[in-house]
Amino acid sequence: MEFTFDPNARLDQFKQKISYDEAIRGEDRDGLVEIDFRKLETPEFIKEWPDSNDWSFSRDDYLGEHYYYRWGIKGTGSSAVITAKVCDDYECAQRWFFAKAKSSSMWELPWVACSNKVGTACAETQNKELRFFVYKNIAIDIETRHNDAFSDQDDFGEKVAEWLFAALKAAPLKPFPAADSSRKP
Repeated sequence: MEFTFDPNARLDQFKQKISYDEAIRGEDRDGLVEIDFRKLETPEFIKEWPDSNDWSFSRDDYLGEHYYYRWGIKGTGSSAVITAKVCDDYECAQRWFFAKAKSSSMWELPWVACSNKVGTACAETQNKELRFFVYKNIAIDIETRHNDAFSDQDDFGEKVAEWLFAALKAAPLKPFPAADSSRKP
């Protein structure tokens, strides 16, 4: 029996596991989320974990033009590093989502559907220490660490994800750019 490597097989399996295609088909394509994460107010539950530094910000063109934000927050029970990409289109955010999914070298991608629905599509590790989601033109990764002595903080990453998703849903939408009328088919 001959083994044929199919580079798309593991991604297709992942997409099925989290019902990605159905989620994306159900997403309203009604504009681009306009958000500057640096302007978000820190929610009450994070004030117990003061931020180690404010959101860092840069512009990049890797995997499509986007703004890149990063924020680290610490505490006695949990800490998290949040990475957010604000893309100029939905496809760029989806490419980032898949780049994160494919970052594992395991044949079967280790991600499962998020236990708590955030974003259009969301995946996480079994232990919930890494969670990433895509919503319209935004891709977000949340990596959390827990101190075993503080087991009551296990939902910290979920709270962060819910807070960010609520901020994305509340952010204004920018209409899609009009097609360039100077281009002829």
